[in-house]
Amino acid sequence: MILVVGPSPSYQRVWTFEHFKLDHVNRAQIVEALPSGKGVNCARAARRLGSKAEILTFLGGETGEWVQQKLHEEDLPAHVIRTAVPTRSCHTLIDRLSGFVTELVEEPCSVASTDEQKYRTKFEELLSRSDLLVCIGSIPRGMSQTLYRDFIRLANKRGIPAILDAQNDALISALEMKPAVVKVNHRELAEALKAKLSPEQGIQEMLKHGCGSVLVTCGSEPAWLGWDEKIMSISLPGMVSGNATGSGDSVCAGLAIALLGKRSMADAARYALGCGIANVGFGYGRLSDDSARHWTKNIERLSDL
Repeated sequence: MILVVGPSPSYQRVWTFEHFKLDHVNRAQIVEALPSGKGVNCARAARRLGSKAEILTFLGGETGEWVQQKLHEEDLPAHVIRTAVPTRSCHTLIDRLSGFVTELVEEPCSVASTDEQKYRTKFEELLSRSDLLVCIGSIPRGMSQTLYRDFIRLANKRGIPAILDAQNDALISALEMKPAVVKVNHRELAEALKAKLSPEQGIQEMLKHGCGSVLVTCGSEPAWLGWDEKIMSISLPGMVSGNATGSGDSVCAGLAIALLGKRSMADAARYALGCGIANVGFGYGRLSDDSARHWTKNIERLSDL
């Protein structure tokens, strides 16, 4: 089982406009609501790709009740710690004419110390029957930013590999626990290292901390993979139009599945990136395994630098 630690879910509304104009009255052609957040998207993608995945998360208020009910309807197992603060609402604005996608993101709600302790206790219970750990997304205010570091340390004691997709202090503090894979985009890499570095330079810095491998995505530009003493670029197929929200989360799901399948790091990265591309157009981890395999075949071979 893939255990997804995603403490920052959201009630997501997706608004599709023929053409969105600033400072005008805009009428949406389509409005959709669904559970989201990086952890939810990752767990959803893993299950749609045929793997067993469960999420540990926080939910509160009426929005949290709605999210929990919809996750149940999706048959996405969610272990929920209830909070007094309502689950955040986020909005995606899609402009069909330009193809632009705009995200309006509410920051994760604050979590009380008593709820954090419940979360940690539940994690240890779930870890005992897990095969792989994914720590993904922002850590809510009020919680220790060492949460992921602490969880990966516990996973290491059980010999359970971990994938880390985090930002800033949460990312840096967890590196010392040597996660199997760190997945970041180029912007997150620069912010964490507090320096403008090329993907290759950033990977070298991350590997110095001892993590097993690093996958850096750069939108439609080639991705970068580093492990052992190798750094390679991965050329992607041409742009796919549509809503790409959740593509990075789908990459994490693909990495988890590939690592459990004992694939080489290079093949795991290619499959993961294929999952990320397959998500475009549907968004939020709503991809299919057939589509992921199709795009994996179209990803060019790795170039050794």
